Parts: sequence; structure tokens; C-alpha cells
Amino acid sequence: MKVYVAAAFERRRDAEEAAGIIRRAGHLVVSSWHKVDTGKKYDPEDVSVMSVIAERDLDELAMAGVIVVLTDGVESHGGKHVETGVAIGDGKRVIVVGPRENVFHSLSEIIVVDSIEEAVAAIAR
Repeated sequence: MKVYVAAAFERRRDAEEAAGIIRRAGHLVVSSWHKVDTGKKYDPEDVSVMSVIAERDLDELAMAGVIVVLTDGVESHGGKHVETGVAIGDGKRVIVVGPRENVFHSLSEIIVVDSIEEAVAAIAR
């Protein structure tokens, strides 16, 4: 299965660790944003850079059959919520790892689990 891993940018190391577990289970992780190892955040006002990143992320998400979203229960903003919304709109399977963070995580088709290992099991179903 082709999988996109979404999380807050600050949790990119957790996302990369989750991607490794998913890969070892035999799935193809198509997201690449979590491989970025930088100590700085991108400037959201730098449209020339941000638009390229956004297009890449959307292209990778389009390849996936399932999105695994890492949450931590903290009210947040950012790309993971957009990516989740796109996935829901496209009819992709959505697996939330952690607590629900917004109303859309309560939809009946959303799978909510407590660990990445449970997510891997859900991907296989």
C-alpha cells in the first residue's frame, strides 16, 4: 500500500520514525516532507518556496491510498489538517494515530488508533 504520513512539521522526526516502521511492514511511504532535517521553519511568506513544497506534498498525497496522521491532542494548525481534508475529500483511508484533534476526526470512516503499530495493522486491513 502507498502511504502518506502527515504530522506537524515540528514532529518530522516522529513522522520519519513512523515512516520507517510502515516501510518495514512492507508498505511504500510516498511522503518526503519528514526527511527534511532543518533547524529552521520555512517562512510562510516566501511564496516561491512554499508553493513548490505545497505542490510536492499534494502530488505525493495523490499517490497514496491511505494517510496516517500523527496527532498529539494539542490544538494546532498547519499542513496536516489540509492534507487530512484533501484525503477525506478524495475518499482515501485516513488513520489518525493519537487523540482526535478536530471534528473531522469523528467521521465514521476515520480510523483512530493509539500507536503506529496499530496503524500498520489497520493499513493491512
